[in-house]
Amino acid sequence: MASFRSLAFLIFVTAQFAPTASQAAGNPPYRLGRGLALGDTGITIGGYASAKYKDPANQPWKAEISDLSLFVSWDSGRRWQAFSEMEIGEAVTLDRDNISTNEAVFEL
Repeated sequence: MASFRSLAFLIFVTAQFAPTASQAAGNPPYRLGRGLALGDTGITIGGYASAKYKDPANQPWKAEISDLSLFVSWDSGRRWQAFSEMEIGEAVTLDRDNISTNEAVFEL
């Protein structure tokens, strides 16, 4: 259980510094709620994830990534625009004994 908490902390800390590293490399900054523009292509990507962690007394812990969603949009700068959302529901379930993707559902 301690290793899971360490991994979760490492992911959190890495996510906090990712935009700064992107800016230092000369890439456009990521702005929360606006996604990441891919150069001058008119394509923007974004998304979200949700996770749950349960550690009830006298029972094994359980964690799950319940939603992974990717947004892709395109704007030609004129009349044409496109938007797509791809989602994996109930993507990953973790517990003391295993990691499972058996309940994963892909939605387009």
